[in-house]
Amino acid sequence: MTLSEIKHRQLTNQHLTEKAHLLTAAHDLCGFQAQFFKNSVHALRIRCSDFTEDKTKNELLKSWSLRGTVHLFAKDDAPLFIHCQNCANYKLNEWHEPSFWNQRSDWLLTPERQNFFLNYTRCAR
Repeated sequence: MTLSEIKHRQLTNQHLTEKAHLLTAAHDLCGFQAQFFKNSVHALRIRCSDFTEDKTKNELLKSWSLRGTVHLFAKDDAPLFIHCQNCANYKLNEWHEPSFWNQRSDWLLTPERQNFFLNYTRCAR
């Protein structure tokens, strides 16, 4: 396989050569990092053929997940990324249980500040 073929596959797998449906992209990429919500919206917009802000709000969820960072991912993928018995109420599980991330001595964000980032969904254009 040539370097050019490898690069082409990487771009294709990231849905950058041909747009995919919103949920397909979210599933294939295991979500989008969303500390800065407008960046995750941009990542969706350039990859998804059916992108709308309403569809994003209705079909994706934003939560602290991988590596203690905020991600935007498909609702039905919630059990893969966060521990939840009833993932319809995924926000109820944020800070009730200690986790590696929120119990570290060098963790600088308070639960209140983390909630601010989790719930911040204004799309800057």
